[in-house]
Amino acid sequence: FLALLQVQIGDTLVGGRVDDAGAAALTPILVVMFKFCQTNDNFRKAIRDAVFPPEAEAHFRTLVEEQESKQARSGDDSNRQSSKNMSPLDAPKGTLRAKLIKLLTWPQSHIKRFAGELLWSLSNSDPKEFVYRVGMGNGMPILAMKGFAQMPAHAYS
Repeated sequence: FLALLQVQIGDTLVGGRVDDAGAAALTPILVVMFKFCQTNDNFRKAIRDAVFPPEAEAHFRTLVEEQESKQARSGDDSNRQSSKNMSPLDAPKGTLRAKLIKLLTWPQSHIKRFAGELLWSLSNSDPKEFVYRVGMGNGMPILAMKGFAQMPAHAYS
């Protein structure tokens, strides 16, 4: 599944296919991976290790500690994410995690939804970890869906 996901995400993002064919190829892979991650801890760990490699975790944890220290010094509530968290703390360009995060801004809602659900599951369903991993801007729709953020009301309603 992982190799298939990497190939399909690469083809979709590089080709920039914002069409039914691109979504038709990517959606079932995201759905199956998300469902497996929900029900099988070993599968979720294997996918988590591929998306968030263990060798990168020490660096990620250091960035989280630095961010939390900055928030504490500036007087931010530790449970509230500041504007400094609009982008992911660690998502190097070209990595699988960067590509999955890119899908959170995809125009087709089902791609956004299942990429977000997969990343949510890989973030241990922890809103704070999720924001550090994907960024507040990218994660806002999933956070709102999970009840952790309120989307602004439409100005034209």
